[in-house]
Amino acid sequence: FKINIALDTRLDGQVTAYSGSPEKDTEFGFAGKFITLVVDGAITENLTYAYRQRLFTKDLNPTTFFNATDWLYLKYRFHKNFTLTAGKDVIAIGGFEYDMNPIDVYFYSMYCGNVTCYQLGLSLAYINDKGNHSLKAQVTNSPFSTRAYDGKFSYNLLWSGDMGWFKTLYSVNMAERERGRFLNFIALGNRFSLDPVTVDIDYTNRYAVGAGQRGFFSDFSLTCMVTCALSEKFNIFLKGGYDQNLGQEAGVENPYDPMVVPGSKYLVYGAGVEFFPIKGKKDLRLHAFWYSDNSRPVPNTFNIGVRWRIKVLQSDKS
Repeated sequence: FKINIALDTRLDGQVTAYSGSPEKDTEFGFAGKFITLVVDGAITENLTYAYRQRLFTKDLNPTTFFNATDWLYLKYRFHKNFTLTAGKDVIAIGGFEYDMNPIDVYFYSMYCGNVTCYQLGLSLAYINDKGNHSLKAQVTNSPFSTRAYDGKFSYNLLWSGDMGWFKTLYSVNMAERERGRFLNFIALGNRFSLDPVTVDIDYTNRYAVGAGQRGFFSDFSLTCMVTCALSEKFNIFLKGGYDQNLGQEAGVENPYDPMVVPGSKYLVYGAGVEFFPIKGKKDLRLHAFWYSDNSRPVPNTFNIGVRWRIKVLQSDKS
């Protein structure tokens, strides 16, 4: 039996000023972004578990507590190339922005900022002998479920590929908006590792069959993030994203895509720096970044913060 327990925390100081809008006050102050409990380990050689819980100080009734559970699952390796996972898990959608730990994301595209990532379900995964390619078939509750046992599901197929300098997170997804009516995704996550530069380019297309959507490419998100490792301790990054939904009239009731609402043409962009003061470890990070978007009035957000991970308990790995 093995168990590892860690606490992951991020605290930020932030100022948001609005260009050309004396009526809108500048927002500033300090805030705790995350306090997360992370537990994982093994019951037997082939049966493992994982648990991640966002911790809060109020309103911890059983419903909200479980909603704050990112994942809680058992994984059984029944063959050297196959695993079966049951429990609450990440919905298997492609894209590297979507795949990042939220504690490491400084600002989101509209789509990734609004999508529900975690649901209960089952996954069957195939991993090749080299371990550099996997294919996951998954059935979960729909990200659009509003209550337990509402009979809406999401059907997901995700390919994770690692070809050295080029990595992929590609998926096709069918998420039930209403019973028998689906919002379909094609999510293409591409990572180019060109040491010391890493480039992530994600494209997600959304299409609802039978919803009267105006064209296959009318609802999509495109993001790009470029990260340069200046040294073992310093990273700088640039990021931009564009979300568009022209598939329905703006203001339509009950839109087929509530993540990027009809009429949206949302542009977000920014840059930042990360510093890891402890040599050879990423458990402590200082960060500073700026970002803006095309809202009116135009916001300019400046943020500095710290993230640290405390290893409370770690089983002997031998």
